[in-house]
Amino acid sequence: MKKWVIEIICLLFVVLFGYAAISKLVDYQQFITQLQESPLKRFANTIAWLTPTSEIVLAVLLLLPKTRRLALYGSFLLMMGFTVYIIYLLKFSPDVPCSCGGLLETMNWTQHLVFNIVFTLLSLIGIVLLRRSRESDQLLQFRTKLLYGTMSAIVLALIVGAVSVSAIGLHTPPPIKPGAPMPNFSFQLMDGKSSMSTSDIPDGKPVVLVYFSPTCGHCQDELIELTQKKEAIKDMRFYFISSSDFKKVKVLHDTLQLSRFDNITLGVDTARYFYKSFKPTGTPYQVIYNKEKKLHFIIPGESSVETLVGVANNNNKS
Repeated sequence: MKKWVIEIICLLFVVLFGYAAISKLVDYQQFITQLQESPLKRFANTIAWLTPTSEIVLAVLLLLPKTRRLALYGSFLLMMGFTVYIIYLLKFSPDVPCSCGGLLETMNWTQHLVFNIVFTLLSLIGIVLLRRSRESDQLLQFRTKLLYGTMSAIVLALIVGAVSVSAIGLHTPPPIKPGAPMPNFSFQLMDGKSSMSTSDIPDGKPVVLVYFSPTCGHCQDELIELTQKKEAIKDMRFYFISSSDFKKVKVLHDTLQLSRFDNITLGVDTARYFYKSFKPTGTPYQVIYNKEKKLHFIIPGESSVETLVGVANNNNKS
């Protein structure tokens, strides 16, 4: 029974690491760009090749019986590193980068955190079972007990960190109730000179504020879809707000020729007021207001034009 459990755990890690590495390598430039938007931007180039290389090496070592135990230790350390990074990102980082890409693209950062903790626990279980299967006729030595205790303490600390992140409310809906007025903040426009305040947004049409990253694939897809369905959104206003570098936002704006659209505006919120107000768990993050600029609905994660229009119109009919 222990043997089969170990085999299943190793197989799960092989699939996870193999797919994750391939996803990063297939869209290598996008992976680097996302790292450059993260707190690890100073080490982006090194991490960009080190991470998929480590995942591939561990996947291979997990397939070999003689190196399986070493690979499980490596898997534990790698998953622990990923988990610590996400906890730091959600609790201390002034911004949350895009979480899209590869196997986990449908998850937000909170789900990533839970996923990583589960796999960290699986690696620990695999290590314990593998060592016991080799030492079934011997008492566990003090160093083995110490090792297990240390690793268990690390996992416990990760769980406590995850709970503390949730406790401060970073992963729950923002404390802004439906019907609340649109918060007043300013953002820089794409001419590089002028700025606009949310108080300047006129009444009369539903408004969608979208927190986005110019390097986020889902955000780009959403913008492209909006430009392709101009007729469907003619009675709505869209304001895409980013805390990213102005030049990157400007490149996206010019590439999609968004100056052609009167109801699609891109802006840079250098003060990160949007982030501080709504605590988005990732990008894109849509906040829908009615014609009177009162909060109607919040949609975290990628959405379609049909959904956004439907939600906005549903409010107008009620």
